[in-house]
Amino acid sequence: MERERPEEEGKGASEEKRGERPASGFREDEGEDDTFWDKVRKGVVEGYQIAAEKTDIYARIASRRLNIVGITRKIERHRAEIGERVCAMLAENTEADIAGDSYVKDLVGRIRAAEEELCRKEAEIEEIRRESRGPSAKSSEEKA
Repeated sequence: MERERPEEEGKGASEEKRGERPASGFREDEGEDDTFWDKVRKGVVEGYQIAAEKTDIYARIASRRLNIVGITRKIERHRAEIGERVCAMLAENTEADIAGDSYVKDLVGRIRAAEEELCRKEAEIEEIRRESRGPSAKSSEEKA
């Protein structure tokens, strides 16, 4: 029985013979024959990237939804102010010109502006959702 030569007894020689990884755990020439741990590592990295993208999308949508809640409350306040003003005007005078009142007109203008802003925010949410679906979803929507 022949003994291995001393230069082959070292760790480096045995790794080369068996095709094992170096102590770092990763090969420089990763390719088709990825090991289980390489696949796990790649899966974790891909999962992290997807989670980061989804988090960004949901944060942008949540921000717009919060804006929508604020706008909706503003509209409700303006409508309540109009109601109070109309009640006060009618209590003072039964022949009150509600449509001609400058304060009521101002509040109606503010409500219209807030409603337009509300529509813009809803459109932004839809655009974010469309972007997040990717190019294939956009082309299928355009065909329909």
